[in-house]
Amino acid sequence: MALRARPPADLELWLLGLVAALLLVLQAGIALHVLWREPAVVAEAKSPPAAYRLALADDGSSVRLEGLIEFGITRDLEDLLESAAGVRLVSLESMGGRVAEARGLIRVIERFDLMTLARGDCASACALAFMAGRQRYLDEGARLGFHRYGLGGRMARIFLDPQREQAKDMAVFRRHAVDEALLARIDATPHDQMWFPESRELLAAGVVDALGRPPAQRP
Repeated sequence: MALRARPPADLELWLLGLVAALLLVLQAGIALHVLWREPAVVAEAKSPPAAYRLALADDGSSVRLEGLIEFGITRDLEDLLESAAGVRLVSLESMGGRVAEARGLIRVIERFDLMTLARGDCASACALAFMAGRQRYLDEGARLGFHRYGLGGRMARIFLDPQREQAKDMAVFRRHAVDEALLARIDATPHDQMWFPESRELLAAGVVDALGRPPAQRP
């Protein structure tokens, strides 16, 4: 019985290359099908919903900040203020976010010499940003929330000391002569809890300058 001749090595390589090319073409076809048939899904994956919202008032006198204080919010607020010369106040409503961005908001609010207004709940990093206002107002029914700093994991403690970081930001409160007893209470509140002082307590301690809205912002 005659044995079949083995295909030459270069033919085997050519066949393997052909199979690989066909697989690539198949994958490209599937990708094009997804892009063509499911554009909304692809767009959603590329552009997740924003964690925060900045809205300029119709009269151009104020900006409303809502949502988490996340990466990008400082840049976006600064860009908005640079293009809207009439803004005098930023209202804040947020349960917190990133301290680094709150520090950025402080820089921007102080640069543009804005008043701040707390609306709804303004807690943690939001309360820190609120303190940058040259005049600080607490809207009817609004609350400011405070707690001690914490870190997300053990590795972060190698590079950051939460007590030291909080001490840096307490300087913002001290610039406005906030009562030291209130600062001590903040430091005594565990990170996994939130302390909401009464509005009169905030007023007496120097955290807020007035209850209600500034005259220009009243209905």
